[in-house]
Order: sequence, then structure tokens, then C-alpha cells
Amino acid sequence: MALLAVTCAFTEGGRSGPGAPEVLVAACFGIAALAGLAVAEVRRGDTAMVPPALLRRWRSSSRCGTGRRSRQA
Repeated sequence: MALLAVTCAFTEGGRSGPGAPEVLVAACFGIAALAGLAVAEVRRGDTAMVPPALLRRWRSSSRCGTGRRSRQA
């Protein structure tokens, strides 16, 4: 549902404009659903579908496809 809502927000945003009510509702729902998924997956621990380490280290994992290196503290 989260990916569907975010996709809908992007496609409708191109047609209706980014300030249209349906775009804002879809974007907010999509972001809230993705945040809820992250919280639920972290709570599940080792039985989660998405590895919790990936969600905890979001900053470094979000750069995987960009070719930039993340700095280790």
C-alpha cells in the first residue's frame, strides 16, 4: 500500500500539480505507511522480512545505488 500511495502521488503530482489535495493525501499516507512498516519490521527482530540492520542504518544504506561512499564514524 505504501508504494502504491507514493507512486500515485508522483504520477498525479505531474498531472494535477504537487499542491493538489489528492496528491498531498497520497503522499502523506505513503510516508506514514512506510514509517509504520519500518517500525513493525524493527520490532519483529530476527523474524522480519527486511533486515533490521538495514533500517537502523538508513543513512548509509540509502546511498548504496548512488556510487557514493558513506563515512564510518
